[in-house]
Amino acid sequence: MKRAGSTDADKLVSALEKTDYEGTIGRVQFYGKDDPFTHGLKYGKGLLTGLMLQWQDGKQVAVWPPEVAKAKIKFPAFIKAAAN
Repeated sequence: MKRAGSTDADKLVSALEKTDYEGTIGRVQFYGKDDPFTHGLKYGKGLLTGLMLQWQDGKQVAVWPPEVAKAKIKFPAFIKAAAN
């Protein structure tokens, strides 16, 4: 809204489409109006990524994505997870 200078939908959309911001969790960009995921967040290598943490042995460790994982995810005994 600040960059668009308005709360008008068309101006907000225009500002979103021009977004290219490098933040702490990656580069933030949005798909355009003609893309399959209209105005959705772009994600993936070099762009926005998530981080999955899990408590293991009293410590919080990264378990996803593989590039930063320090351990494999562990499931409780009552969950039957398929092997990858």
